[in-house]
Amino acid sequence: MDEITLAKALIDIKSSKPKAKRIVIQEPSETHYELAVRLQEEKRGELTIEEKSRLFVELMDERKKHYARLRAEKIRSKPPTKAQKRNQMCTYLKNMANYKHN
Repeated sequence: MDEITLAKALIDIKSSKPKAKRIVIQEPSETHYELAVRLQEEKRGELTIEEKSRLFVELMDERKKHYARLRAEKIRSKPPTKAQKRNQMCTYLKNMANYKHN
């Protein structure tokens, strides 16, 4: 008797609908994307003259800082002059070999 009830229970389990084990995430539809793009465009169009001028000033400040960094890097990347090399060598010899330059 136990085998018959066990077989029926197994058949019922196989025929029943399987339980969902994972969560299915749907990708956002095109309408949501289009709506977001349209809202962003509307926000961009609403800039006042003061905001535009402030953004322009910030942009110019950033450009000035950027070019200043480039100039400083260019200066730092130059090789040392003959006088600088001589001074470095004299300092090295003075500290390492107790040599004094006349």
